[in-house]
Amino acid sequence: KVRVIEFDEYKKAVGDAKVDLAITYATDPLENGLLSKDASGKFLGWVEDLEQCASKYRKVPEHSKSSSGDLQLAYSGDCEGGILAKRYRCASLDGPWPEGVVDLVASLKSEQSVLVKGYDYLLAPDNDALDILGLRDSMFFSQEIRSSADSFITGALGSQPYLAAHCRRTDFLRVREKTTPSAEVVAQKLNALLEKHKLTQVFVATDAPQDLQEDLRRRVNGAVVFFEEASGAASFDHPGKQVAAEIWIASRADFFIGTIESRVTMAIQLERGFLGKKKKTSEQEFCKEFEEGKTKDCLAPKYRHPGLGAHRAAYFA
Repeated sequence: KVRVIEFDEYKKAVGDAKVDLAITYATDPLENGLLSKDASGKFLGWVEDLEQCASKYRKVPEHSKSSSGDLQLAYSGDCEGGILAKRYRCASLDGPWPEGVVDLVASLKSEQSVLVKGYDYLLAPDNDALDILGLRDSMFFSQEIRSSADSFITGALGSQPYLAAHCRRTDFLRVREKTTPSAEVVAQKLNALLEKHKLTQVFVATDAPQDLQEDLRRRVNGAVVFFEEASGAASFDHPGKQVAAEIWIASRADFFIGTIESRVTMAIQLERGFLGKKKKTSEQEFCKEFEEGKTKDCLAPKYRHPGLGAHRAAYFA
């Protein structure tokens, strides 16, 4: 598996924020006379003039000469000091395909560290290719997020088995009207799942206002728990951290049901797969309507459920 590390770990390993080679690229055809002769596959060769990599939509990333003689470039949203590179080159690729970058890197002879500037313009490999390398599960929840979420599981949920649900509301009630159920339908489905899986409590992650919480507590036949101060939830300095904590709590549940077409639901399903949860405990999503014994389950696409991640054991080491 490809090892994934944080930038500060990389700096510590090499002794500074520096790379042997920085690369910008062009995905539009360039004149053959401009290209070097070391092309390989979808890597078409190097162009001596960096400005040849400029296009209507992408400029050549700014750079300057440092006091050490290396080239200095901005790094990741202008991190202080940027990053140094011994060389900076323009590569010609046959389109925005990931194979072009693989062919480019494979053609290098002596460089030990390479920075591809603006990679987010290029297409990512498909999910199967990423999973073979262990890359899709390389993004970890921080220790702060996991500790707060695990404390909530211990306190508010008593470390007992629980059902988790993600109920996307607000604008989904308007823009996803055909697939987003009412609070009554949500409660009916939760009651059916609680009974089927012999569970007595449900954790609900939602962007809904207070009225949904009151509605579910009234209709659901079990304890309904939200990530809120009254239940002992931690207070974060950014709303995104609370969402991440809720994703972690839902990912560790015994059973999960989500919302059709919701990115948060997708993140939970993906994380549950990486944690080794069985697909049948993660694939259900709320249907627009529900009638017990008659409504067919709404299921998420199969690609949302990868196998056990290459890196997840580190969470519990």
